[in-house]
Amino acid sequence: MTAMLAAFTLFVHPMPLPSWALLVLLLPLCLAVAVIYKTVRTTNLRRLAGDVLLLFLYMLAGLALLMLVGYAIIAYV
Repeated sequence: MTAMLAAFTLFVHPMPLPSWALLVLLLPLCLAVAVIYKTVRTTNLRRLAGDVLLLFLYMLAGLALLMLVGYAIIAYV
């Protein structure tokens, strides 16, 4: 297992991932962006967790909407 992982060179020979894994990796990326953005922009730390959750859900809804629009364009145009 270790020899197989050592065969992949970062950015030159990346490790192959299934397409569903790339979608799962969007969740922590969106959460990290939401936490950092809201931490910098907040004026009240008591509302930080709720604001982060709301922004995270907005980001996921936006990505889902983009996915549906892209699917509609590919399927019907």
